[in-house]
Amino acid sequence: MLDSIIGVSVPNLTGGYATVMPNHQITKPVLIGEIQANGQFDIVQQTPEVVGDEWSDYLPDSAPLISIGASR
Repeated sequence: MLDSIIGVSVPNLTGGYATVMPNHQITKPVLIGEIQANGQFDIVQQTPEVVGDEWSDYLPDSAPLISIGASR
């Protein structure tokens, strides 16, 4: 069932599009901002859409973990 959504793109909240990749992660921009005095963020840098990792490169032991209800 999840394979049927690979490649689907939908508008995201940053004005771009989120696309479902073969690793079931979505594309998303990375935003770097500064907190203003009023508590809001001022975006100072933004990347193009990037693909999320399946697990952290900094936590290699996290690769085989499976959440409850998930299937591989």
